[in-house]
Amino acid sequence: MTLKERIEMIEESTARRIKIMEDKGPVYAGKGGDVNGNFKRLAEHLGTTSQAICVVYMMKHIDAIVTYIQTGRQTGEGVEGSLDDARNYLDILESLIMEGG
Repeated sequence: MTLKERIEMIEESTARRIKIMEDKGPVYAGKGGDVNGNFKRLAEHLGTTSQAICVVYMMKHIDAIVTYIQTGRQTGEGVEGSLDDARNYLDILESLIMEGG
C-alpha cells in the first residue's frame, strides 16, 4: 500500500464514521441533546465514570477485531464496521475526557 492509498482509505473511513456519528448521536443524546448523555446516564446508574462506560462499549469492538485476527471470523457488522466503531468510541472517549466526565 502506498501512502496515497492509505490516506484515501483513512478519508473513506472518516466519512463513514462521521455518518455513523450523525445517525446515532442524536438517538443516544436523549431529551437534553447531550451526545454524551447515554454514557453519563449509564455511569450514574452503575456507579462508575462515563469514560469507563465508553471503554466497555469500545472493548466489544476490540474483541471482535481480535477474534477476526485470530480466526478470520467476522461479526455481523464485519471487521470494517468493528474498526469504524472502535475508532468512534476513541473519539467519544476524547470528548468525555475534554468535558471532564
